[in-house]
Amino acid sequence: MAFTVFPEGQAQNPSYRGSLVQFNDVSSGYFDALRIPLREGRDFDGFDRPRTKIVGIVNEALAKQLWPGQDALGKRFTIVQQSELIEVVGVVATAIVNNVGEDPTPMIYRPIQQSIRPA
Repeated sequence: MAFTVFPEGQAQNPSYRGSLVQFNDVSSGYFDALRIPLREGRDFDGFDRPRTKIVGIVNEALAKQLWPGQDALGKRFTIVQQSELIEVVGVVATAIVNNVGEDPTPMIYRPIQQSIRPA
């Protein structure tokens, strides 16, 4: 799935239309299983669950796109039409998403425990 995201403070900027980004809800150990290197920060853990701080892990392609020349760790962003800020707790290598040879695809990974909304 894909959503438009805004770095913190940019959602109200009329000259910035946001970035369309692919999302994937994953569990801890996902990156190890697929051999996607963690470049900085941490993987998801048991503390990333409903009613805790909303977190995400971004790939290097997205980090460079949203925060060029800056460290993405600790940065925050919003998803279009949602007010919750999501904090970046990790940065992983950019991996193939659809096809070999594709341009780097910006990705955000969310902990599956936080994506499940109880009824």
